Amino acid sequence: MSGLRRAASLTALITLAGLAAAGCGGDGDGSGTGAGSGTGAGGWAGDHYSVAKALAEVPAAAGADEDHRTIVRTGDLAAATELAGLERPDRLDDRAAIAWLLPLTGGRIDGDDPAVVHVPMPQTLHSSGLSVVEDFDSELGWSLLDVDVFVEQSTPPATFLMASGELGQDSLADDLTEVSDGIVSAGDGDDLELDPGQGTVARPLGLPLRMAVDGDRLVASPQTSFVEDWLAGPEESLADDEKLLGVAEALDEAEVVSAILITLGAEETSSPDTDTDSEAPGVPFDAFGIGWGVEDDEALVSVAYHFESDDAAEDAAGDLEELFRDGTSTTKQPLSDLVSVEDVTVDGPVATVALTMAEDHPPAILEQMLLRQDTPFRRG
Repeated sequence: MSGLRRAASLTALITLAGLAAAGCGGDGDGSGTGAGSGTGAGGWAGDHYSVAKALAEVPAAAGADEDHRTIVRTGDLAAATELAGLERPDRLDDRAAIAWLLPLTGGRIDGDDPAVVHVPMPQTLHSSGLSVVEDFDSELGWSLLDVDVFVEQSTPPATFLMASGELGQDSLADDLTEVSDGIVSAGDGDDLELDPGQGTVARPLGLPLRMAVDGDRLVASPQTSFVEDWLAGPEESLADDEKLLGVAEALDEAEVVSAILITLGAEETSSPDTDTDSEAPGVPFDAFGIGWGVEDDEALVSVAYHFESDDAAEDAAGDLEELFRDGTSTTKQPLSDLVSVEDVTVDGPVATVALTMAEDHPPAILEQMLLRQDTPFRRG
């Protein structure tokens, strides 16, 4: 099972369990990162959010190695909340947190229509907005209620979260352990030291969580070196990965407010899907992303694929349009029952498909398809 599926499956199980228990149906150009970059996040949310800028917050060292997928989740929670017509709780109230987050993550309350936008939640914060927000805040001193914008590289164990919003040095709990200059830890032990017996709401597997703050940006990772790198201002970030950056820029062009980005590992790119029944895109891609936005008060989902060359992207454009219009999912359901193709554009080595949702399907369904490696996300 891939790292994406393992991490996503764990999150899905925790999320569903939490909901059931609750009883509810840098710089302006985004090139800087780290403490010395001047990219304080006061202007992060709203008009200043971008996927490319989010990538610049993650040190390259925190990415997965070339043999494995790199998985990035990012979102502007403030913008998504406004677009969905929801209200963020102003207090530590678990049920109010569920009422806010459930629609943003694909759920419905009392038969309401699905939210117009979807936010793929970071693994580090998977519990904090469900039925345990008070416990999460009690241990760390902050929770998802304080976050406006986030980006997370979530391929275990190389996870790294940057969150911005109502955060600052006083956001961290007073009883955390200082492990080095400017870095504190929730939980004792070495980096990546697994201790399920010491698991908490914020740290279900008992891993120590290292944290640091710069202005109104807070970072968290089970690996101290990633936090140190971010504080120092790393020489390279995930924005220096041309594949990830190409996908991010395509999603920014579509004006998304949240996204998942994936680069494929060496084994995946060297061994494409050979299933003769596969309807995967005919031209192999090496990275892709899904972005969620809103246009004319309707959900607009953009799926961007990065190919090895400009010509390959041009060749793939027709296949992608045909796939989404006439293809079927791995469950044999026509994709046209779920989404409608609005446009397919090509910019350099990236081809982007713009989709609206068919009938009353929630935009979260694209993340669900990704997690089960459905047809549009299988490498041809």
